[in-house]
Amino acid sequence: MAMRVAAFDHVTLPTNPSGGLLRRVLQGLSDEHEFTVYSVAFDNPAPERIRWVRVPALRRPQVALFVTYHAGVALARATGRFRPDDVDLVQSMEADAFGASLVWAHFCHRAYLRLHWRSGRPSGLRRIARYLDHKARALLEPSIYRQAETVVATSRGLAEELEEEFPWLTGRITVIPNAVDLDRFARPHNFDAAAVRRRLGLPLDRLVVVFVALGHFERKGLPLLLEALRLTPTLPIHLAVVGGSPAATSVHRDQVNHAGLADRVSFLGTQPDVRPFLWASEAFALPSHYETFSLAAFEAAAAGVPIVVSKFHGIEEFLVDGVNGLLVDTTPASIAGVLRTLVELGPAGRARLAERGQRDVQAFSEDAFVDRWRALYRSVGEPSP
Repeated sequence: MAMRVAAFDHVTLPTNPSGGLLRRVLQGLSDEHEFTVYSVAFDNPAPERIRWVRVPALRRPQVALFVTYHAGVALARATGRFRPDDVDLVQSMEADAFGASLVWAHFCHRAYLRLHWRSGRPSGLRRIARYLDHKARALLEPSIYRQAETVVATSRGLAEELEEEFPWLTGRITVIPNAVDLDRFARPHNFDAAAVRRRLGLPLDRLVVVFVALGHFERKGLPLLLEALRLTPTLPIHLAVVGGSPAATSVHRDQVNHAGLADRVSFLGTQPDVRPFLWASEAFALPSHYETFSLAAFEAAAAGVPIVVSKFHGIEEFLVDGVNGLLVDTTPASIAGVLRTLVELGPAGRARLAERGQRDVQAFSEDAFVDRWRALYRSVGEPSP
């Protein structure tokens, strides 16, 4: 049954992890349902079929985006640009909208603050801004989830975490893993890794390990990786850090300089396309303190790169240590040991890990993702007996 769906999401752009996933749902199902998207920015994949209502809000910092977006949604209600009675389903990305009967969870801010904040928090003013953002979202989570009839979680681990924090959600959660664009991340046969390394200033005589993140470097374990490099001064490994603004990476550049690692670490900044950096590397590393479904890790597997990751939500449903990737604990000593293993495996051993990872990640295709959302909408739209 076709439904009229009002979807609330801060920033629905391909460069935004959760927004990009919503965009894939819209693109895949816009000929079956009528969507209206309420967002600050939207790269509309089908303007002739999908309506966009621009929500005025500040884009930075994140806590300001969250607060002003809610104010903008309230204004849309007051001015009649959003009337709940005119739609069949109100869908919210996490705590973006009150009154949503379907909530798509990519994170549990309340659990993160309680269990993981201290182990991966940033320093200085970024710590304050990041904490305020998590706290604002955590304060609204109970109200948003209490109203929800259905919650979509990106992994079983996140689903269990949500049920522990909000017991009334038991029986209401559906797990839909995120989608991976398998064709886009497959390495071209004619890709010249050596040429790309020369262009980027990466060494040809070392094993290049790439770390990819938009930000949140402390939570995602970059300081741990840098300390692991310091513990292995003779290991022929070079770390390429992709992502982050100059301001966000400045503290880590200082850590590199103080540890004498300047010739073993390259900060490559934010990139519009991370694929060449993956294809030009021997491994991907993400020793994160907390993830609910690391799209970057799955994309690295799809790119044919061995992955070195900690046991976080989502990856624990995919990775078999030593078979399709390598697991680390979130300690420098553990990471250092696995980096040694990565070198000792040699090209053939790393290729076996990469080939198996690339094969296993096929289960997370975009078609499977859209099919799961199609089935969910069908079940939500069915009239109650």
